[in-house]
Amino acid sequence: MAEIKQIVVFKLGETDYGFPIEQVNEIIKYIPVSKIPNSSAYMEGTCNLRGKLHVILNLRSIVGLEISAAHDNAYIVIANNYDAGFIVDEVKMIVSISEEDIIDTDTLAKYIDDNYILYIIKYNNKLVNVLNLESITSRSLNNVKK
Repeated sequence: MAEIKQIVVFKLGETDYGFPIEQVNEIIKYIPVSKIPNSSAYMEGTCNLRGKLHVILNLRSIVGLEISAAHDNAYIVIANNYDAGFIVDEVKMIVSISEEDIIDTDTLAKYIDDNYILYIIKYNNKLVNVLNLESITSRSLNNVKK
């Protein structure tokens, strides 16, 4: 039997992206964050979640999209194993996929940063870039420190 994976599907702009659910700690509605002066362009600030301080990063900026203000449909996806979260425009659904839903990206390998993209899936006749939340978090936090 093929392994079933669960993916949190969300929107950035007009494009669907996803995170493997095992890399996500929780998803919350967007809450205002405290800005940090002289921080990197993709660092939105910090917020206090149940007494714990989290760094909030703008995923649009990290993946090279135009930054826009968070809105009523925005969410923060909190990464597992990190005190960090990412603002996404909208959380659409959690989908279950099998290996057959994963598109072979060998021909695209030289064009894709595999530190960010784990794989691409086809779901409901749409392509979804499944991002490596753990790698993005680690790399982004390391860049914030510089």
